[in-house]
Amino acid sequence: MRTCVFCSSSPLTPELRELARTLGVALGQAGDEVVYGGTMTGLMAELARGARDGGARVVGVVPRALSSLDSVDRDADELVEVETLGERKVAMLADTGRVVVLAGGLGTLDELLEVLTMRQLGLLPADLDVVVLDPTGHWDLLREQFALLVDREAARAAAVRVRWVRDVARVLREPDRPPVTPTE
Repeated sequence: MRTCVFCSSSPLTPELRELARTLGVALGQAGDEVVYGGTMTGLMAELARGARDGGARVVGVVPRALSSLDSVDRDADELVEVETLGERKVAMLADTGRVVVLAGGLGTLDELLEVLTMRQLGLLPADLDVVVLDPTGHWDLLREQFALLVDREAARAAAVRVRWVRDVARVLREPDRPPVTPTE
């Protein structure tokens, strides 16, 4: 499976750095290919190192303007250069079977919201597994905001369907899917 991971390029806390590394190892050991933002800073660096240690094929996707920086992952199995951040998201999501979101800032939030919007519009598969791995409560207020949007009928529950998990093992589990009823 190809797993796209969105996370911070900032180091945040030791606990979150270890979580990113552990996720990378687990994805690699599960046989996943890991696609991420392509830099060796912050949580991204830990994820990439862990994924390589776990045996994953690692694909980094970076905007061309950043490709000459020392922080780009030169050890990635594949480094894809694109022009814009929008193209970066599209390239990262191509053929992905699962999206995992770790702690992050505005960029990570933008990525999560775009994934949900693209899925809602049919630009991504309706059953795309979107997982927020958040043992520290980093995204708790966002989760509450999603519930509020549904409660006020500003968004459909299907549009903000996310698996909120607190441990890596739950990321790797298959999501519960509603049964498909045949059309008559």
